[in-house]
Amino acid sequence: MRLFVLLFLTALLPGAAAPVPQGKRDLPAFLGPLPKPPEPKDNPTTPAKVELGRMLYYEPRISGNGTISCSTCHNPALGWADGLAKGIGINGAKLGRSSPTVANAAYYEVQFWDGRAPTLEDQAKGPVENPSEMGGHREKVVALLKSLPGYVHKFEEAFGSPEVTFDKFAMAIAAFERTVVDLDSPFDRWARGDDRAMTEAAGRGLDLFAGKANCAVCHSGPNLADKRFHNIGLEDGDVGRYAVSKADVDKGAFRTPTLRNIALTGPYMHDGSLRTLREVIDHYEKAANEGKSKHPNLSILMRPFKLTDDEKKDLEAFMRALTADKRDPRANVVPELPQ
Repeated sequence: MRLFVLLFLTALLPGAAAPVPQGKRDLPAFLGPLPKPPEPKDNPTTPAKVELGRMLYYEPRISGNGTISCSTCHNPALGWADGLAKGIGINGAKLGRSSPTVANAAYYEVQFWDGRAPTLEDQAKGPVENPSEMGGHREKVVALLKSLPGYVHKFEEAFGSPEVTFDKFAMAIAAFERTVVDLDSPFDRWARGDDRAMTEAAGRGLDLFAGKANCAVCHSGPNLADKRFHNIGLEDGDVGRYAVSKADVDKGAFRTPTLRNIALTGPYMHDGSLRTLREVIDHYEKAANEGKSKHPNLSILMRPFKLTDDEKKDLEAFMRALTADKRDPRANVVPELPQ
């Protein structure tokens, strides 16, 4: 079963090598690290651009009142999310959805819960100008950065020209975000052949994940997300992907989130309605068993299942084993911002 599980979970890995026997379990050696994140041809990643993007990511002066940065809602100490059910924007504005993690966002083909931004560059622009989120404005952002010699110098280092534009601002942040990749969890080490990396409970949970509980049908590939949109039976009235696609099948459908670092990124779902991983498991079981009679637009991939209390504990143990316990020591360090 576990060899099948690993084959299934890595089915979306671009250019994956053929399975190579490893360790006692004949495990294929293709689970780490993730391939280099894809990047657009017009925005290649460079150290100077990443350094500038890191600064801009933590820069509160780009917001309307100088108090909010990207890191406010996407905090590395909180799994690159914010620990809230729904985000809080400028001047305490209550936002309509939870803040998704930035970690591994580079592996998505579209951004946001509803996929309305086609690239990380587009994603970086949206919150800045949203009046409820950061309440800034592109012209003011550019004027601010131009007024600070330290930033002008950093833009010249990153782009070969001192010219500051809003597009370059977004390109730098996107370049930095493409470096935010966490992949050193107990599961990864176990998959590479370390028998002691995961507990026995997590091992049993892995079998449930790809079998009885049917989780891997959507949470597949090296990022444990299928890059698609699904209605999973949440009933908060949010139309989700439908607002972008206008397709009836997308009503109430949201992007499959990565399960990497899942122990750090609660509360869960687009509306933050599920506080714990156990609540997540219970919700899926209930919604799948109720089916389309209760949730007409429920994803066809949701199939009925029933877990015992011990099985739910094992499944949760596996999901916790997907959280990296070794991270970049610089992640929580706010850089010195240019003047």
